[in-house]
Amino acid sequence: MVNCYQILNIPNFSDKKTVRKAYIGLAKTLHPDVGAGSDAEQFKLVSKAYDTLTDDQTKQYHDYKLKQALSMPVDFAIPKPKQARRDRYRPATSPEEIRARQMRRARMKMNHDVNFYRQKDAKLSYTHRVLGWGMLVLLGWSQIYSRWFVNYDSYDHIIGFSAWIAFLLGCAKFYADLYEKLRYQFIKTRKGPNFDKRSIAIAATVLIIGIVSLPVLNHYRKSYHLNHYGKYAVVDFSFIDADRINVVFKPMGMENSISKYMTLPSEAIYDKAQRWVLVRFSRANPKIVEVVTRENYSEDYLPAPLN
Repeated sequence: MVNCYQILNIPNFSDKKTVRKAYIGLAKTLHPDVGAGSDAEQFKLVSKAYDTLTDDQTKQYHDYKLKQALSMPVDFAIPKPKQARRDRYRPATSPEEIRARQMRRARMKMNHDVNFYRQKDAKLSYTHRVLGWGMLVLLGWSQIYSRWFVNYDSYDHIIGFSAWIAFLLGCAKFYADLYEKLRYQFIKTRKGPNFDKRSIAIAATVLIIGIVSLPVLNHYRKSYHLNHYGKYAVVDFSFIDADRINVVFKPMGMENSISKYMTLPSEAIYDKAQRWVLVRFSRANPKIVEVVTRENYSEDYLPAPLN
């Protein structure tokens, strides 16, 4: 059988205090994060031996088997192995036992997470992962911004929808890898305990700034274009429903037509019978277009229809 006391380099049948002291001493030299002298495989054996000897049920069974191996008299009753395993997972009956089990589970989870983070960081460092997802967020944001004004005769709406997916996916993965990076750094250095709050704050800031800035910047862009490059035109339209229309026109100098779905205000300058409406569009970017109302139109004439 495997002698857990021998693995920890302590006398047989030592008490828990001696076991813990030996484990701490070996962990300082064998833990994978300490650098020189570390031994991951040996540390796994030490951790398993420590878990065995700090649990009353498993220690009792281990000592029983060790006495049998050493041909020593057995002075206590020992349950069968299956019964011992069932008792180990029985509900805790005392606060001390609850705390001990919680600490054991937390230690096992932390060891598992450290190995997982180390393997991921070895393949591609977390810094590069976070920067990569940040670039995807920026790329998705730029595509949404450039295609905010959609020409429905093109692939603008499809590309814009794909850009939203890339932006939101990038934000989610940015947060996930940032959280793992900060937690891995905390486990190694024991610095920066608020890694969860920091990762949420940074990711939420990126998401909120990205979402809020898009309509604000594009509202300014629309106002700037219509004020500096605006041109009036009478164009044909077709009804989509009671207050929405589809406007299709071909600005001078362009090969392709512009198709826009727009709301038709009650004060719009239009002719329902002949199906024409007055619009103002940007000569620099004809996709930026709005329906002209009587309130914001001060000209004394109407331009010729633009078909």
